[in-house]
Amino acid sequence: MLSHLSKIFSLWAGLLICPILAFSQRFLPISIPVFTVDSVKMEYGFCGGMNAPQFSTVDLNGDGIEDLFIFDRVGSSVYCFIRRTRDTTTQWEWAPQYEVCFPELFDWVALRDYDQDGVMDIFASSSTSQGPPGVEVYHGRRSEGKLSFERLSFEYGTFDILHYEYAPGKYVNIQVDAPDYPAIEDFDGDGDMDLLTFEPLGGYVYYYRNTDVEDGNPLGTFHFVLEEQCWGKFWESGFSSEIFLSPDSTRCYQESWQVEPRHAGSTLSAWDADSDGDLDLWVGDLTSSHIVFLRNDGRAGAHAWMRYQDPNFPAYATPVMMDIFLASFGIDVSGDGLRDILVAPNAKYNASNTYNVWYYRNVGRDTSPHFVLESKAFLVGEMLDLGSGAHPAFVDYNADGLIDIVVGNDFYYQPSGVKRSALMLLRNVGTASQPAFHIEDSDWLGFSRFSEGLDGTWSFAPAFGDLDGDGDVDLLVGEVNGGLFYVENTAGPSQPFAYDTIIRDYFHLRALRNAVPAIVDLDRDGLADIVLGSRQATNDQQGFACGNFFYYHNNGTVGNPQFDPDPHAGSNTPCLGRLILQNIRRFGSKVYSAPSFYSTASNSSILLLFAGTNSGIFVIQAGTNPLDSFPIMAANYGALNEWDRLHPAVIDIDSDGILEMLVGNARGGLRWYKTTLRVDGSWTSTTEPKQERVSIEMYYSPRSTLHIKSTSPLTLFLRDLQGKLHSVKRLKEGSTSLYLPSLPAGIYIATACTKEGVCTTQRIWVVH
Repeated sequence: MLSHLSKIFSLWAGLLICPILAFSQRFLPISIPVFTVDSVKMEYGFCGGMNAPQFSTVDLNGDGIEDLFIFDRVGSSVYCFIRRTRDTTTQWEWAPQYEVCFPELFDWVALRDYDQDGVMDIFASSSTSQGPPGVEVYHGRRSEGKLSFERLSFEYGTFDILHYEYAPGKYVNIQVDAPDYPAIEDFDGDGDMDLLTFEPLGGYVYYYRNTDVEDGNPLGTFHFVLEEQCWGKFWESGFSSEIFLSPDSTRCYQESWQVEPRHAGSTLSAWDADSDGDLDLWVGDLTSSHIVFLRNDGRAGAHAWMRYQDPNFPAYATPVMMDIFLASFGIDVSGDGLRDILVAPNAKYNASNTYNVWYYRNVGRDTSPHFVLESKAFLVGEMLDLGSGAHPAFVDYNADGLIDIVVGNDFYYQPSGVKRSALMLLRNVGTASQPAFHIEDSDWLGFSRFSEGLDGTWSFAPAFGDLDGDGDVDLLVGEVNGGLFYVENTAGPSQPFAYDTIIRDYFHLRALRNAVPAIVDLDRDGLADIVLGSRQATNDQQGFACGNFFYYHNNGTVGNPQFDPDPHAGSNTPCLGRLILQNIRRFGSKVYSAPSFYSTASNSSILLLFAGTNSGIFVIQAGTNPLDSFPIMAANYGALNEWDRLHPAVIDIDSDGILEMLVGNARGGLRWYKTTLRVDGSWTSTTEPKQERVSIEMYYSPRSTLHIKSTSPLTLFLRDLQGKLHSVKRLKEGSTSLYLPSLPAGIYIATACTKEGVCTTQRIWVVH
């Protein structure tokens, strides 16, 4: 038995060990025009959409004027906009060239100049990046006109996060949960940054005072104390967003009246709205579609007292009313020197995902602000935004010689809870060298009707290919339950599409939910096969994780395609290419794989698979045998600083001989990128990316020793077959041998990942 298992381990080691080219060059988005149904140009059409944006100001170009930085917690994406003034009116110019300056960030981000050197610094969540729920800090600097950021390390604690001193010489991390948004401001007016956040599982607000100035330490030393455990003297209900104010400026709202713990999830925004020397507060809550305004009638610092509240801010005008769990940001949007307010959802899921950035302009004065609703779609109204999720596919639907786009989405949010999904047709109204797109139909082929009713489905992902071999291009559409719609094109070759009846549940083919199809003749037998991306990692017949793509072989003939729904039958496999691409550290078994194939023009035998995942985009050399291991040519291709449900589609859209990549994301948006691949499959010479060969080797010896060799630092995760995490170890580059006698006897999964997301997996059998 031991000998047999050793052979299995050796086989898997051989399948998984291969050199991977990790391309470190970050691609910049390129601008291609897109026009609305009414033929109005969208200012930020292919900017990427927004679902849960967070707003800060920053001087991006060093001209002394505050520009706009936006972080969206959905997809962990960054946007930069330069402030321009034209005819005394502020206009915002999308400036993606500055996005590459910012590090990889997650969950929540706030820019503040903590050391007062004129360059904004970054405060951000540590929950995803490091593990503990807390605050990490990046110091910003400008050198030769370029912005850069470096994460700070601290003398206390294991992680690079902020702590507070709870007893002399004893420290614990300042806990800010990932779903929350804290207020980071100078609350006591002494020149250093303090912090407000709700207590863990409670209804009071904790005030962490920074004592850098009082202690005579340099700004950025960050010595915190928990100064006040009911800042503002108010308490938030555990069952609703209702806030109870204390009638006494010296007493907290009585804890004896508290009858239940508070739910997790609140956002805070603080600034001095009435110029009385103390900071007022805006509160968003997990259960609320409103923002609550609290006026501070106390004093600065720990002596705040919230004496007045507006639970439907602003009650005197058009109150905020948007689903759900909102955050607010005090930003001078108009450029008149007064803070305006932006409000957007803070929830990643099941919240308003279109027309979801409300802009309230301050038309009052410093001492008496007055907010008027200017827009319900600040910036995002000028973007191509399909709500949540975007799944693009290329096709010349009208046979005019120009490539058009069909995009499916996961869903448009509906207050009723019904998820409305549709296909959008973007017609190319440009030229072969200068493409431009027009929204021709926002519900192409009426696919939204399939998301209605008790059997409604959503998450539509289109793919085009000649499934029946008659010379024209047919349509497959994946859906959330893992099945497929099929629509035959009856027009014939080189004719505008003529679609027949839409067939649901095509051949009963399945992925593990969220089917994302591709039509490709993988084995070169002249018949189009089907590859399906899937939400979950796939398993072989022994139950072991074996890949991220299903392959269904076409068993029919020209004109009569046939498929067996059993993923293990015949040439079918749920383990196409033995490709395991998910980043287990961040996303567990969910990968949301999205395949897009490209066959090179000069050599049709060269087939590239561009795979979208939750861990970036992979470029893979696809073989003709689905059971072979496909070599990964590039991991995290383009280093897009974009995560969560990426869906690439590649084509030479401007006829310059170099491929462009259109990437859909979880926010329902799309971005174009110029790649570093020519149409013949070779790398371009003008923008050749830096190539760093990352090699990971891992094998397990019968004496309970795991051997790892890598050219890059690694994080090693050990899980049992139920997914329970038993150990996390950080390993330096080079060779390491780990003796594992402390683990209970059994089979485990060892996964070693670089920081770029390149991973190798090995099964190990611990025997005592």
